[in-house]
Amino acid sequence: MKGLSPEQREAINEIGFGCLLELDITQICGDLGIWLVRNINPYSLTLSLAPNSSFCITEVDVYLALKLPCGPKYVEEAKDRGNDEVVEEAIINWKKRWGVRKGVTAPVTTTMPDKILTHGHGDNFKVDFVIYTFSNLLYGHQARHCNYKLLMALLEPSQICNFNWCEYVIRALVKAVKEFRKNPSGFFCGPLIVVLLLYLDRVEFESSTVERKFPILLGWDDKKVTERKNNELRAGGYGQGCVVPPMNLIKLYQLGYVPQQDFVRLKQILMNLPRLYNQREGGPSVDIDAIPQSTDVGERRGEGDQGTSSSQIHEEKKAYIESVLAVNKKLSTSLLEWNEVMNKASKFFPCSKFLKQIPKLVVHLGDDNPHSPEEKSGQVSGEDTNDDHLRLNSEDDEIFESDEFMEVFQVIERLGRKKKIDRVVDPMMPSFSLGISSDLNNEDSGE
Repeated sequence: MKGLSPEQREAINEIGFGCLLELDITQICGDLGIWLVRNINPYSLTLSLAPNSSFCITEVDVYLALKLPCGPKYVEEAKDRGNDEVVEEAIINWKKRWGVRKGVTAPVTTTMPDKILTHGHGDNFKVDFVIYTFSNLLYGHQARHCNYKLLMALLEPSQICNFNWCEYVIRALVKAVKEFRKNPSGFFCGPLIVVLLLYLDRVEFESSTVERKFPILLGWDDKKVTERKNNELRAGGYGQGCVVPPMNLIKLYQLGYVPQQDFVRLKQILMNLPRLYNQREGGPSVDIDAIPQSTDVGERRGEGDQGTSSSQIHEEKKAYIESVLAVNKKLSTSLLEWNEVMNKASKFFPCSKFLKQIPKLVVHLGDDNPHSPEEKSGQVSGEDTNDDHLRLNSEDDEIFESDEFMEVFQVIERLGRKKKIDRVVDPMMPSFSLGISSDLNNEDSGE
């Protein structure tokens, strides 16, 4: 990057990759990188932390990290064979320009930078820069060959900025994590830099003094990353901090950091994401319906706090419903897992007094909490699990009548009923069961 001419830098800005010129992280510590990769769930696109917390990774997060173009065009790679004539011709010409010999797939990324610097600042330079950047930084190959298949999206260099490269990064992340799980001894070829930046930004460790900047890459360099890594290791390991919300996209737009066309596009992206994925605990803190419909920047810059309207309160409630569901799903799942593990532990260590105390502590966790009026009056007594009992009547409860909420509620309610039984069980019995089994439809005969 340091050897680029002013004209080449301007060309990179023209295609929307200008922020990458400010990236000052040259390496990722091996143990931290491995920990990050192992804690990514490629199916839910979440990064799991300790203890029992996580956050989602979306196209918007990629934008917040690198500020890559997020246009309406879909990035499609060329196929190994069967491409149309235009694509095949583009691949052949590109390989000739790079002197790729017959039998060689593509240039190795380590050999590309010096030659790219000699390509002027025209279309060839723009195409080669994108291929090298993605191959070396975001989605490469085990053999370190560059990803020339991106040529299919680079046929018209003037349109590079109109492709959704953020979405492509997400696809690359999913594929790379799955590939790494199949071959953990190989290289991780995905966008680890994105995951690292999001981790550093979203997980606050010991009241971090590193200033949050947009895009996130502006706030971190090798020295700061190493310092953060060492501090976490001294504290006992990675993932120990507190998850904080992402930077507010609306405010970034209002302050002029996010261009109008990007903001409009990101709003569309968010609206196309499933709401649970978008507003769940740890997800993007962007209230879709609260985004102003006008796209004139001048109308929003300098706007003061106009107070909280009833519609805003309503939207906040809707967003919080998803958080309530997410955290209670997590609780019910953890309880089932806890019950299974502790039962097995009791068989291996039947004489352990320490293990025998744990279930008693768990059973009494909620004893000091004040009971609601409904509980005192018997309306929520835990004595009945039919739909008439679960379908509550207050206005606040109507919003929680979905099947998902009812399923989670039944798991936790059964725990509450079993507490009465567990308290009279002989404390010396080597059992850690809260009465919850994986088959929630089976009831004990004594109930």
